[in-house]
Amino acid sequence: MSSPGQQQPTSGIRDNRARGFVGDYLKAKIKPAADLSVVSAYFTIFAYAALRTQLESAAKLRFLFGEPRFISSLDPTKTDKKAFQIEDTGLVLANRLQQKAVARECADWIRRKVEIRSIAHHQPTLSPELKSGILALDDCIVLVLFLEYAKRHNLADVISQIEARALLLQPTGEKRDQDRFWLLLYQVFTADQLAACGQTFLGKLKNAGFTFLRP
Repeated sequence: MSSPGQQQPTSGIRDNRARGFVGDYLKAKIKPAADLSVVSAYFTIFAYAALRTQLESAAKLRFLFGEPRFISSLDPTKTDKKAFQIEDTGLVLANRLQQKAVARECADWIRRKVEIRSIAHHQPTLSPELKSGILALDDCIVLVLFLEYAKRHNLADVISQIEARALLLQPTGEKRDQDRFWLLLYQVFTADQLAACGQTFLGKLKNAGFTFLRP
């Protein structure tokens, strides 16, 4: 929470650091009988406990859950893992009992005042014509990006076709094409395969675990 001497943020953004605390902002903005709408990837009983007075005074809350997978990458060092460890000490046991009480109150509040929806994440569908058109492009970057897209969405047929395209550039392939499609080779080939193609520098980078694309 904010300290007495802390400068009040002028931005509408709250980051729980220099730009101010989300909890302070919500406490100031949630009014009695308010009709609230929230979009977030997660909500915890600790958030409810901190804002219990304000949330109970609101008339209704519509909560839309977004995609939660990116949360762990935002600030993994800030995850409070201790709250979820099972220990036999009295302090943690008292904590657990307190959490259960808050959880019951939070569940009761949700039943009374909260409407929850989630964003559906559908498996992408690509027409055979679109797939064929992209795969036919003589462009290394397009194929690499399409390969990464296929991996993220488990499009096995696209992955196999792009990998087959790369295999055509093995040692028997044209050196000019190997150089032109070096990034595709790097994404598909092992270090030994890269070395066999004459791409010894890329092979060394592969062995070192270097990545050109962020996961």
